[in-house]
Amino acid sequence: MFLKSNLKFLIALPKMTAIRQAVILTALFLLILLVAGLSSAWLLNKNIIENTDTELRSRHQQLATLLAETADPASILPFSPLLFASLQSPSGEIFGPKNKQLFRTAGLHNIELEIADDDDFWRVYSAVTAKGTLVMAINMESRFRILKNVSKLFLWMGALTTLVTLVTAIAIGLRSQRRLNHIHNTLENIAAGDLSARIAPQSSGDDLDRVALRIDATTVQLETLMRQSKELSANIAHDLKTPMARMRAKLESALTQPDSQQIKQNIEQALEQSDQMIATFEAILRIAHLSSGQYRQRFIPLSLRELVTETADIYQPVIEDNQHRFVLKIDTQVQIQGDRELIIQLLANLLENAMRHTPAGSTITLSCIGNNLCVSDNGPGIAAPEREKVLQPMYRLEHSRSTKGNGLGLSLVETICQLHHAQLTLKDASTDKDNPGLAVVISFNQQ
Repeated sequence: MFLKSNLKFLIALPKMTAIRQAVILTALFLLILLVAGLSSAWLLNKNIIENTDTELRSRHQQLATLLAETADPASILPFSPLLFASLQSPSGEIFGPKNKQLFRTAGLHNIELEIADDDDFWRVYSAVTAKGTLVMAINMESRFRILKNVSKLFLWMGALTTLVTLVTAIAIGLRSQRRLNHIHNTLENIAAGDLSARIAPQSSGDDLDRVALRIDATTVQLETLMRQSKELSANIAHDLKTPMARMRAKLESALTQPDSQQIKQNIEQALEQSDQMIATFEAILRIAHLSSGQYRQRFIPLSLRELVTETADIYQPVIEDNQHRFVLKIDTQVQIQGDRELIIQLLANLLENAMRHTPAGSTITLSCIGNNLCVSDNGPGIAAPEREKVLQPMYRLEHSRSTKGNGLGLSLVETICQLHHAQLTLKDASTDKDNPGLAVVISFNQQ
């Protein structure tokens, strides 16, 4: 089993992006190192030869001057394993090493000679002087030995550096590959239906962590949407089951009733139930349509003061007829970009919710201070754990769902806020524990 897993790992190595990148970068580094080494060796070789040529010319000139002043050339010609000179007189007599190869080529050239029982590489300068053809030679073996040592050192250091670089790159690559594999496996689990799977990125803060955070955030949103979708489906089925059952009962009753007036009454009640179902579907479709963002094309500059004043004029009599007290507070000159009908719809939903869920005699306050709209009341309020849930479509605080309503009012308000890039906040309207009330605050971005 161990060998099988290792074999699979080795087979998968070439397919791992991080490993391929590590090998490619190491090969590129090795290529650069090789070019740098060859360039350095070429420059060093060139520098050694140039310096040697300069030295040869200088020594040749000095020795030619000395030869012109002496009658015995052999006495002043240098000879050593590193340097020697040879002179061929006009008569053909040779002083110094008697190798005719030295005199065949004029100027600077290279030659391989056996001097002092060693076959070495020499740099030679040959030129005619007053005493004849003078050859000055310098042994290059010792000078190029430095180049060879530098080349060996460069080779060993290059090999060691390449090995360390490759091992380090593969180690980093494997670490990155493990993280990529973890992301891949998590995505496979999500694709298989496990929406609770999370990558849980490390704290390094690199690009892989940022990708992992975005994937986790997307998965959280997907999980939330799926849960809401399931809850919405269940709530729709629950809400429509009762009116459909009632409608069927009324229609059956109409079939068996002999009295035409009773038949008409049953049919009217059945129609009322069907209207209720149609209204629910229309509200759901409206939320879906608003979520598409198409309404933003209709946005125009709007005055919050005018919108709040217009809505208050419409709803103040309705609120007071329902035995509630209405309070209006306006202190704003803010202009926003939005849709007039939708903002009025938003305020209408909030005011109707406040009327529906507060007892007679309660106070409902509509205020607009700066860029903040607020509808508050002094009723029973909404518990903190429920405030986020009531914004979901078809969610109702009354789980028995026996009262009128479809749980879409606040959901529509939330959708309109998102369309206008406004922030919606639900909080207690007062510190009274028995009747904390509810304050719905909507903060708009100023134009």
